[in-house]
Amino acid sequence: MLFQFVCIICFVGVINAAAIQQKKSSADCEWITFEQPLSHFTPGVIGKTFQQRICINKEYWKPNSNLPVLFYTGNESPVNEYVDNTGLMWDLAKELNALIIFAEHRYFGESIPEINGVENCMAYLTSSEALADYALFLNTIKNDNTGKWGVGNVPIIAFGGSYGGMLSSWMRIKYPSLITGSISASAPVLGFPMDNCQLDASSRPVTYATSNEAGSSKYCSENLKKSYVLLYDINKYNWGKQLLSKHMNLCTPLSNNNDNDIYILLEYLQSPLFDLAEGSYPFETDYITYALTSSHSPLPAWAMNVMCNDIGNDNYNIKIENKINTSNTDVEFTVSVKAKDNDNDNDNDNEVKIDVNWDKTTNNNYTEDILLKTRSLDLLHDVAQSIQVCTVVLCVVPCTYYCCSYLVLYHDMSYYDMTFLLTFFDCHKFHITHTPHSLTHSLTHSLTHSLTHSPTHCRSHTQRSGIMLLVMDQIALIGQDKHQPLI
Repeated sequence: MLFQFVCIICFVGVINAAAIQQKKSSADCEWITFEQPLSHFTPGVIGKTFQQRICINKEYWKPNSNLPVLFYTGNESPVNEYVDNTGLMWDLAKELNALIIFAEHRYFGESIPEINGVENCMAYLTSSEALADYALFLNTIKNDNTGKWGVGNVPIIAFGGSYGGMLSSWMRIKYPSLITGSISASAPVLGFPMDNCQLDASSRPVTYATSNEAGSSKYCSENLKKSYVLLYDINKYNWGKQLLSKHMNLCTPLSNNNDNDIYILLEYLQSPLFDLAEGSYPFETDYITYALTSSHSPLPAWAMNVMCNDIGNDNYNIKIENKINTSNTDVEFTVSVKAKDNDNDNDNDNEVKIDVNWDKTTNNNYTEDILLKTRSLDLLHDVAQSIQVCTVVLCVVPCTYYCCSYLVLYHDMSYYDMTFLLTFFDCHKFHITHTPHSLTHSLTHSLTHSLTHSPTHCRSHTQRSGIMLLVMDQIALIGQDKHQPLI
């Protein structure tokens, strides 16, 4: 559905004000490794093992005291990312005098098996194998007779968020004699097609994150919705493509001959909403940027609110009205805006009016002159600028690289991955060949041009820590000294 927020959101942990004041981190861990079999279920790989990385914190706990264990079921990132950005476990551990354990998921972080020469080596990267890893470790420490652990037969509560939340809930279901209970944050355990999940279930939390109720500015949510409709409809006209390219400051103008351009631009504007919502912690954090780019450049505190500040304090005199007599399952509404010199509410010939029916729009044949008398293009300009709080971490580049947003967000990838994404998103800005040199040369030239023509403070910030530098550093300079000055 073109005009709905189509994103899945998952918050990793619950953080309160106390946790912000004294936020615990991986520096508070005692790091150990635990030997796990490559497979708990496949006889053909008996004898092959790997070392699983585990964080232990005994700050509030005493051995042999019948005190509980709080266990994080690690998911698809290095486990220290969850240690650094989870608050509830630390708060409860202090209250309950509990032992804290964060276990790293197999095949992630430093818990990677030696799989050279192993047939079907990726077949052992499954949720069942991961759950068995956690169960083996917990059974080991509970039934330890050497006195090394001193845990004993105590309650164990599993924690997790997103996929990790699915794992924690499945741990309780699959190993009920081991796990006393589980707390699963935003775990899409019912998010499978056969579970009859609601069509827009994944978009509702993102929409909420842009709302005034969630702390974002008043008009943010509706302005985003209006902007997608305006962008899509204005693009139908060749003169509209020219206006959009100019007012949104696109590095590559929208093409009159390529209908895919508008979908690529919409994808650029909508995709970061997932990351901004998921990364809206009450403190500055690199949880999202590290997961996406291996960068330690943080998003600001309440990142979605920061993005909304640029577009949510004004409705731009643009109205959005739901259709009457439509069911809750219909996506039908109208976006309209009067020309600046038109005070007559009944003068429909001097306004921009767009009717939406799912992924189709129809309009009242407005002209370029009428559009220019509205504030529609002001809104679209501001939306393009505001979304860059995610793509370049608060450093506004002089033009919008709509065709390579995924390169900005996902820079730490192979040449073949880059080629696939560029091709998939029709990134005609760059010439794709089979040699990394030509691709990286094009990227270097384009991104360097962007930075050299941006304000000095932006360049210095980006050179220090911005994602754009990391794009250049790890993609455009393949095979070169990564610490070589770029500008």
